[in-house]
Amino acid sequence: MKMTLWIVAFGWIIISGVMIFIIDVLSQYVRGKRAPSTETTYYYGMNTAFALGEILVGLFGLILVLQAPKLMDQWPISV
Repeated sequence: MKMTLWIVAFGWIIISGVMIFIIDVLSQYVRGKRAPSTETTYYYGMNTAFALGEILVGLFGLILVLQAPKLMDQWPISV
C-alpha cells in the first residue's frame, strides 16, 4: 500500500507536468495566441522549463521508489 501511494504520487506529478506543457505551451503555440517577440520567448521558455522540470522530478522519484527496495538490499554494511 505504501509503495503504491508513492507510485501514484510521482505518477501524478508526471501527468501534471505533461498537462502544463500541453496547455501552457503547445495550445498557445498552435493557436498562435502570442506574437513573436522577446516576451513570447521568455513566456514559452519559463513554462517549458517548469513543465519539464516537474516531469524530471516525477521520473526521478518514480525510478527511486521502484529501485529503492533493490538498493537497500545491496547497501554496504559497515560495522
